[in-house]
Amino acid sequence: MERRMLAWIMTLVIRDYAKTGELLDVSKFSVLAAAKHGTTSQGMYVTQQSLNSYLNGNVSKFYKDGSAFSYAIVKAMGYNFPDASYNGSMGGDSNGDGRLTLTEAYNSIRGTISSMKKIWKDFVIKVNGYWSDEYDYFAQEIQMSGTGESVLFVH
Repeated sequence: MERRMLAWIMTLVIRDYAKTGELLDVSKFSVLAAAKHGTTSQGMYVTQQSLNSYLNGNVSKFYKDGSAFSYAIVKAMGYNFPDASYNGSMGGDSNGDGRLTLTEAYNSIRGTISSMKKIWKDFVIKVNGYWSDEYDYFAQEIQMSGTGESVLFVH
């Protein structure tokens, strides 16, 4: 219920500010979005382990439930998804200062989704023998706007 409410509130905020162009006003907002206009943030994610489990017949689906974006941002903050256990390092903190900035989060998320996309593409080619863009479930393009040094998370 809380997730739906938050998504609904964010939709209203983005819709209202997008009309005026203020959403991208760096003096007011720092925004990190799962997908830009015209792309989709999928309600699933894949890992090498989930694909191997599927190929070995241990599970009935090749993906895990949950957003690829959520998986990537939780990983950037140094936690495991979806159980939120700390993995011992601040994943996306590239300069090691204990703070995750907008730029660091964006770069980390992009890298994670890019890796996920490669794992998925290799899997499809292995199973089907070919690749087609219609299978590209991870074509989302994350987007950021605002002050790149805005601190999103401190561990």
